[in-house]
Amino acid sequence: MSIQTETATTIGKAVILRLHHRNENECEDDAQYIPMLKTVINGVVSTMADPLSQRQVQQALYEYARELYMQAWIASGDEDDPAIDEGLETFDSIYEQEMMPE
Repeated sequence: MSIQTETATTIGKAVILRLHHRNENECEDDAQYIPMLKTVINGVVSTMADPLSQRQVQQALYEYARELYMQAWIASGDEDDPAIDEGLETFDSIYEQEMMPE
């Protein structure tokens, strides 16, 4: 990973962590919060010049945002497998479609 890729990833993670803390305090709706995460990720990715760096940054930030979301999901409910699967599906669906799953 290049220094530029590492820097972009570090900055992106810092912004995502701040949004995560804000979401924990203000309990924003997932349909608003997750697209906001996607916007941040896309913004950081757009600063990278080459496609490999773009993919690396996108993947690292997506995984980080998803992990923070799942930590909050698990903390707010049961830790059984169906709840975890539901949380993952919810995050992925909203991230891709930018709206609540039907």
